[in-house]
Amino acid sequence: MFDIHVIFRAAVVAIGAAAYGGTAAESGGRDRAESRLASMALPAGLAGARTPNLHRAVDGAVYLSWQQPDGDGGELLRFARWRDGAWSAPQTIAGGQDWFVNWADFPALVALDQERLAAHWLQRSGPGRYDYDVRLTLSGDGGQSWRPAPALYESGAAGEHGFVSLLPLAGGRLLAVLLDGSAFGEGEAAAARTMLRYALVEPAGTIGERGVVDRSTCDCCQTSLAATPLGPLAAWRARREGDIRDIHFSHYRDGRWSAPRAVADESWATAACPVNGPMLAALDDQVVLAWYTGADTSPRVRYAWSSDGGLNFGRPFTVAAQNGETVPLGRVAAALIGRRHAAVTWLETTGSQASLLLQVVGPEGPVSPPSIVAELAPGRDSGFPRLVRLDEASLLIAWTARDREAGIELKRLMLDESSP
Repeated sequence: MFDIHVIFRAAVVAIGAAAYGGTAAESGGRDRAESRLASMALPAGLAGARTPNLHRAVDGAVYLSWQQPDGDGGELLRFARWRDGAWSAPQTIAGGQDWFVNWADFPALVALDQERLAAHWLQRSGPGRYDYDVRLTLSGDGGQSWRPAPALYESGAAGEHGFVSLLPLAGGRLLAVLLDGSAFGEGEAAAARTMLRYALVEPAGTIGERGVVDRSTCDCCQTSLAATPLGPLAAWRARREGDIRDIHFSHYRDGRWSAPRAVADESWATAACPVNGPMLAALDDQVVLAWYTGADTSPRVRYAWSSDGGLNFGRPFTVAAQNGETVPLGRVAAALIGRRHAAVTWLETTGSQASLLLQVVGPEGPVSPPSIVAELAPGRDSGFPRLVRLDEASLLIAWTARDREAGIELKRLMLDESSP
């Protein structure tokens, strides 16, 4: 059994000790993490895959899901489970010819237990460029068979419905939050906003509740959910008067959502959606919330820590800011590694180069300097990298890699117990 405190001392040394040495100077103050990185074997049969997603179940199992061409002009949603040091044979969840495939809004899978799984994908619903619906499907036999679930929202209007987050709950229930843009562009501009909706799926597959969490949100930024002792915690980019688009959060407790609150008063006013949502990670009452902001015309990646289950967050810390040609792009991910440390990843560009960065952080601020995990394709080709705790000694990072035949890349970041 690994000692988590030893692991973290090792992580700080391995990831950040050289950040002020020669390699750091060559990479603009960024260390390179090759000594702790290893390429992970991919599930069998990948060709042209994209938009990988990662999920760590309550029992510690890790699931990888992805989209893949079916060879006939359509799409497949597939998954594999990491067990006994290897990936299971890929299983197909669903397929179709009329799917909405997007670099920023993509499917996900979660495990309610070892046998019961839930997944969603996006399917076109009208002639508009962003007319698409969410399709939720459930399995009770570990993914061998799937059955459709009822719609997560009642509106039948064409429009954007996506950016879904799924969270397994106690008792076999499932919580979903998503953006509903079906009213966008109708009526007065002040009233025609994208909304954050939620739905509770009961163990039998029926919808127990539907409702609205926030009636005015950013149009195309990812949402996030995490389990806390106080109940499910949601985070998203809101849209307030004056086009203020700061990150907000809310708890679901006793059958209702708390009033949304901003995690930081940044007052970022922007007329366009930045396509950059927040990411939550939680372990018991410890919660980290990471996000991107362009407030004060200064692109930054920030995080805030909560030690009371997300009821209150401390002051925000900046892990990346514009420095000359180096500009943070955001696309954040986060994972808790023990109660007092977390890993945060993000993308940034320097000239025509793009890099994936990782930093270990804690409640009082960053613990290590940032470290370069990989050089990625600039623009949308790399999508939104994902990060989870693979086991006691390592993290797993996934992203779209268009230059690889398989289409995606997996890296394992080791946290070596032998370092001081």
